Amino acid sequence: MAIIDQDGIETFIHEVLVNRFPHEPHKHSPKKTAKGLRFHCPYCGDTCNIRSTPRGNLYMKSKRFRCFNGGCFTSTSLENFVLKFSSEYGLDLSNVDLTDIKSEETDNTYFNNLIITKDNNIYDYIDDMDLLNKLPHIDELKYIFGLHDIYEINPYSKVYQFLDNRGAFAIPLLNKRVFSDSFDSCIYIMNIDDLTNRVLSYSTRSIGKKHYNIQVYSDFLKIWNPPCEMEEDHIEFLDMISSYYNILNVDFTKEVNVTEGQFDAMFLDNYMALQGVSKISFILNHIKSEQINIIFDMDDAGYASVTKIMKGYGVFLWTSIIDSLKRNFYNDTYDISKIHDINELFKFLYIKSDKTLNISRFNELIKKYTSRNEYDRFFI
Repeated sequence: MAIIDQDGIETFIHEVLVNRFPHEPHKHSPKKTAKGLRFHCPYCGDTCNIRSTPRGNLYMKSKRFRCFNGGCFTSTSLENFVLKFSSEYGLDLSNVDLTDIKSEETDNTYFNNLIITKDNNIYDYIDDMDLLNKLPHIDELKYIFGLHDIYEINPYSKVYQFLDNRGAFAIPLLNKRVFSDSFDSCIYIMNIDDLTNRVLSYSTRSIGKKHYNIQVYSDFLKIWNPPCEMEEDHIEFLDMISSYYNILNVDFTKEVNVTEGQFDAMFLDNYMALQGVSKISFILNHIKSEQINIIFDMDDAGYASVTKIMKGYGVFLWTSIIDSLKRNFYNDTYDISKIHDINELFKFLYIKSDKTLNISRFNELIKKYTSRNEYDRFFI
């Protein structure tokens, strides 16, 4: 394999940055890193804060450029990067050997059944499984936080009652996802890899409060010493995917159910939850699964998000299922009117079935009311 002339590439990038940011000299000089070069992203313009770390990264080994700026997340080959900006700014390529920077054909890499191609922005980081070994094990976190397994807590405790009232004990692998603190006042939801029992991120919710406190991977580094030093770009990547609950277990070769809330997601098959509906763009634009089902909450924010991105993806027809419930349970219209998310839907049906409804039958119902037909927009 030919060795890339990094000095020639660095000179070329400097010329790109001078042309892209003519009045911002602080953005003109790329910085060398262990993996390549870091510089302000010429695609999105990067941050305007002079003190902020540049968000663009060029990796010499994989011959790829990757931007970490929120809303950009551009990922492209070094060859495409050079050809685009040399053409755009009429730059001299005499210092760049196009043969050396051309990406080699390699087989796809697999990560828990997610096919990571050269055009996928995860490719630069997970071309092997070593990254998982740098995540904390659940047993370590249970010790650090003093957590209790969910099936070992008192049935009369606040945490147990909170979960029972949500129908959560019907969730498969609930004991791997949810833990109680030692004061019976808070639940911990772990974003865990089922194969290794290592945790990417976690969130907490105090009993009696509505909001979750979300902790990303870098928060672990404040309380836990990893087995080896993590590179900054790896930490940034792990922080980014921390926003996608259950991403380490999703099989992207099958239909993926995407919700807003973590509890909502756990009632579904092959699920993922987003920390905010704005995160959906990463899933749609970079994982490129045409089998995604978007099951957001039945509220104005959820409706607005779904209608913008409905075409080509499955969406849950809230209006249709609510109308069906009102016909079948006409004495319960008040309780039905309070259903706004998947957890509330399951809880209603679970109670109506005398707690015999299981997750498999519930997912059959969800699938029945999920459609990719654009004419069903009215029933969202």
